Amino acid sequence: MGARSAYTLAKEEGMQTTLRTIYGDAQARRQRPSVVLLSPHDGPMEWFVGECPALLAACPADAETLARFCALERDVGATALAHRIATLLVERGVVRVDVVEVCLPRGIVDGNRLTERALRNIFPADAYPDLVRYLHASHASVLTSVRESLALLSPTGIFVDVHTMAPYTPAVDPQSPTETIAEHPDALHHVIETWTNRARWRERRHVDVVTRLSGTDALLADPLLRVALVRYLSEHEVPWRENLPYPTAEHVLTTHYLRQRRGVAIDVPKDVLGATPAEHESFDLLAPTIDAQRVGRIAEPVASAIIEALGRQ
Repeated sequence: MGARSAYTLAKEEGMQTTLRTIYGDAQARRQRPSVVLLSPHDGPMEWFVGECPALLAACPADAETLARFCALERDVGATALAHRIATLLVERGVVRVDVVEVCLPRGIVDGNRLTERALRNIFPADAYPDLVRYLHASHASVLTSVRESLALLSPTGIFVDVHTMAPYTPAVDPQSPTETIAEHPDALHHVIETWTNRARWRERRHVDVVTRLSGTDALLADPLLRVALVRYLSEHEVPWRENLPYPTAEHVLTTHYLRQRRGVAIDVPKDVLGATPAEHESFDLLAPTIDAQRVGRIAEPVASAIIEALGRQ
């Protein structure tokens, strides 16, 4: 059973930037969570634009293009996966599991980046200082909420950062190890076309087990959890790679969370959680249909790995 509590921005803003769901029985709230599952990139755009209509006026792109860009950037299915993992963990005896959802749309402000890199390059920031302050306040609220949730985690507890991604890497020179292509206020359509044009698709992606910092051999993931996770993924015949296509980076908050807590990050191709494979002509990267059974197929090995790592702490 999950009980949901909401964090809010500032009282004068009234914006809800983060949701926390506590899984467990009636006594769970009295316990510290053994597991915190974070979904930082699955927030929809529509509510945010309703709260902040100035954004549409600031963006050179029209409303439809901005909506398509935000749909592209959204980690669709990540929150559903986090909740399914939490359900399995509680069913197997974990007393309390918290799921933290960042509600901000990643295509506007990235709730998993350091503040100086959080705002997306979708409008001329220098021309809209009030909007920039508003977006930074939204981001600050997220940081506070996530840090509070991680502070509650038991000393030997586990943190898992849950993401989804496009099923194929496009044929472009990567902007950086963690960013395939950079956006620009006047060229959002180019980013969308790069990812959605099947003629540009190259390498097939699999579940990415993110364990290391880009450019280093430093292992950030918990060693016991890493070993258990790749083993259970293999046993369940789920194709996986390690730090491919993405490791983590210094500007990514995942890096800092993993330095503080036992944990790991996972990045799952969207169609792996969906009803339609990417290779099928009806697959829509901007609006994939998430399938509960396929979500369960990934949640099962992740939950099993967490249980094993908790038992071997």
